[in-house]
Amino acid sequence: MILEAAELTIRYPGAAQPALDRVSFRVGGGELVAVAGPNGSGKSSLLRGLLGLSNDATGRVTLDGTPVAEWPRREFATHVAALPQREDSTFPMTVADAVLLGRWARLGPIAPARAADHAAVASALDRCQMRGFANRG
Repeated sequence: MILEAAELTIRYPGAAQPALDRVSFRVGGGELVAVAGPNGSGKSSLLRGLLGLSNDATGRVTLDGTPVAEWPRREFATHVAALPQREDSTFPMTVADAVLLGRWARLGPIAPARAADHAAVASALDRCQMRGFANRG
């Protein structure tokens, strides 16, 4: 799958400068990309724009050539996921549990996780060299 942004601009109401100004890039399937920068540099705005969660965005964001806004959200969630950097949870959750949330679109709201889901979580943690943190709460 290819995620592509073309001229993505996010300008918040009342802001003197845009949070993002004409950002364009293309990420192919299997590529691992990091977004880094100081506080206030637009990292979270970029993610919100890529996920179709910003009402203040202009430009074009597509997944495999289809605009993100046109994807059925559940189907989109089987291809793209994001986890907020800071999130307070009412329920105690391990790192592995948080990663397992990414399987929700495949499982549904009440289906139990299967062996294949746990294997996918282990694979994702291995890919990020985070398996040692799997049981950390």
